[in-house]
Amino acid sequence: MAINDHTLDYTLLSEKFIDTLCSIHQNFFRQTAIPIPGNNFMVLVVLQNEGTSTITKIGALLHMSKQQMTPIVNKLTKDGYILKEISPEDHRYIRISLTKNGQQLLDEHTENIRLRFEHSVSKLTDAEIKSFTSSLDNFVSSINKMYHSEIEK
Repeated sequence: MAINDHTLDYTLLSEKFIDTLCSIHQNFFRQTAIPIPGNNFMVLVVLQNEGTSTITKIGALLHMSKQQMTPIVNKLTKDGYILKEISPEDHRYIRISLTKNGQQLLDEHTENIRLRFEHSVSKLTDAEIKSFTSSLDNFVSSINKMYHSEIEK
């Protein structure tokens, strides 16, 4: 196979990947309302994935400035979804962490998506469910392999 053939394969694969992400977003995430503004919700998701962090690091992960992050963090703190604490290691930094209420909001959202998925998947035959399950296992395995190979570079 020529180099150009690989490039064409990668291009088609990347287009299918993007289509898959868009389909998941369109059919599950957009159809399941979140109870707080999207940027606020994404801060909670980052904290769930990253653990305790700083405003600067969360902002960097979300491609948002500290000036954009500050009112979001203040609102989430006021609403009881996150906790702000001065870092004991360096008093110049504020550590941000997810509260039980913040985790509960994320868990409820995940449960709503899960229920929507289960309702939708019930329309598939047993053979289609088996094939879909296998495809998802392969998809996740491939994503993990791609991700870990990027970290090692």
